[in-house]
Amino acid sequence: MDDTKIIYHIDDEETPYLVKIAVCPSAVTLGDFKNALNRPNYKFFFKSVDADFGVVKEEIADDDARLPCFNGKVISWVFTVIYFHVCQLVSADSSTKSDNHSNGAGENHLSSQNKNSTK
Repeated sequence: MDDTKIIYHIDDEETPYLVKIAVCPSAVTLGDFKNALNRPNYKFFFKSVDADFGVVKEEIADDDARLPCFNGKVISWVFTVIYFHVCQLVSADSSTKSDNHSNGAGENHLSSQNKNSTK
């Protein structure tokens, strides 16, 4: 059985990496590549040929998908996925509140309190 050589670039690093996977090039999958890398939270793009556009970087997300090969090699770009968490403020009475800066609601509330206290 032939090994598959996968050349891959991580994020913006200049020098590519090489990994050899003990799977025939015509049968290697994204899952095989992910297992060899053992790095979570990445998006995977591969050199591919599109009938309309020619050579492109194609995103592949299905672990069972076969990877496109060129002369028995796979060329990939691996990008770190960054997750952002959205936080919501909750008041003591359990109602949700904005940060009071986006719609002016806090300013109006404070203005009416100040007017009432000066009467």
